[in-house]
Amino acid sequence: MQIISEQIIGQAINSERVSITLEIAPFDVGPGKIPDATFEAKGDLLLGTGPATYDNLPAGVNGYLLQADSTALLGVKWASILVGASMSLTNNSGSTQLLGTTVVIDPTGDDSFTVTTVAQNKNVFGVLLEDVVNGAAGKVGFGGLAVVNVAGNVVRGNFLVSSTTSGRAKDYGSALRPPWGAVGVALTGYSGGGNGTVYAILFCDVGMNVINKVAAIVELFGSSITNSTTNGCALPTAVEMPTNKNTYKVPLFMKDTAVEKILTGDFAADSNWTKGTGWTIGSGVATATAGSASDLSQTTAPLINAVVYVVTYTLTRTAGSITPKCGTQVGTSRSASGTYTEVITANGTAFLFSKDASFAGTLDNVSVKPIYVPGGEWTFELPPDYDGGTFTAHVTWWHPTATFNFNVAWNIAMVAMTDAGAIDVALGSPVQVNDVGGSANTMYKTPESAAITCAGTPLAGKRVNVKVTRVSTDSTNDTLASVGVYLDTVVLTYTRAG
Repeated sequence: MQIISEQIIGQAINSERVSITLEIAPFDVGPGKIPDATFEAKGDLLLGTGPATYDNLPAGVNGYLLQADSTALLGVKWASILVGASMSLTNNSGSTQLLGTTVVIDPTGDDSFTVTTVAQNKNVFGVLLEDVVNGAAGKVGFGGLAVVNVAGNVVRGNFLVSSTTSGRAKDYGSALRPPWGAVGVALTGYSGGGNGTVYAILFCDVGMNVINKVAAIVELFGSSITNSTTNGCALPTAVEMPTNKNTYKVPLFMKDTAVEKILTGDFAADSNWTKGTGWTIGSGVATATAGSASDLSQTTAPLINAVVYVVTYTLTRTAGSITPKCGTQVGTSRSASGTYTEVITANGTAFLFSKDASFAGTLDNVSVKPIYVPGGEWTFELPPDYDGGTFTAHVTWWHPTATFNFNVAWNIAMVAMTDAGAIDVALGSPVQVNDVGGSANTMYKTPESAAITCAGTPLAGKRVNVKVTRVSTDSTNDTLASVGVYLDTVVLTYTRAG
């Protein structure tokens, strides 16, 4: 490049030509420049990692949003959209699980999840809203809008259930109501074959039957109502609203009773256990010697008849065999060392290990927790138009195993609470309603009960406690104790004078 400089001196013009060479360095060469190679793919974002340092963030999954996260390396991460309910659970699946994974409750650990390869698993809890490494806690969504990983094609508007591909949902098809184990309903479709993702509205059962918060909808009404029961979802699918608008829908949740039934299961102290011949407790284990058949038992926290329990223990075996029992219900006999988990339906109040005469070995880390409770207890507020009418109710329920004895009986009792009054108030006399099942995993609805007397003084606006329990002592009308029964829904009806 040349620059011409002119200077006027008197009447003369003095011109001078000067040549200047300019060198322009490439964009990514030299101090303070960003190398082009930093950007590795379409959609990469360049983010600071600290003073004078940076790195790129790859593009996220379609539809994900950029979300601040102080624990992430770059301070932000791609995350699924969520407009709804979620909670934090620990990944107990054995490997890292990715955002959009369908998960189920892990019955072997508290507040934890795992994945399933069982199609239409009824214990589906929700969908991961972020990547979660094994052993770490992560957010699980069970209601609202989220991205769901799927296996196979999905038609928009169809229900989603778990598939045989680990952690992925599949298209259940169209139906009038959600199927058992529903993950949600697809808002977008997928037609690429193999694995993909869709947006979905989640309404998972939240593992209600597993974590002992059995969801129910109580429908209070003074006129007709149809299709009020639920099928795998805690919301009614169709309601015929009466002309006098006396229909009220109140979501009620069962009290959490998923408590450990075994005390000193780690054998840190020689207490709570009844030791038969040949049993001793010390050094953090229960030790048995060979010589005679005997039991190691505990009734400090009695088991409940007909409740299904998850039994876990660690066995170190030298000889012989040992069997866990819930009352008289026998579990699996073990004759090898290992950590075992099994499910036993209680038939009695005691938990025990029965050893044969040749057994020698130790037990440790014993845990017994209920999978579900065959009943529920809820509190709700009477609607403003209640004027002293009569209460009746019916129950929907199901049993997981076919049996030749199909009878089940439920007790329903109520009490009205008083403002500034005692919490522990006796319920009114229970009213029993009987029903007959027969086919496994089939919904049954009891007849309408006789009038239920509500203890206390039920008035509009007052809180009322409702309790529903199995009548396991009625051997004529309740014969399903050996397989257990799941309570699904309670529909409570009241009449109005006006």
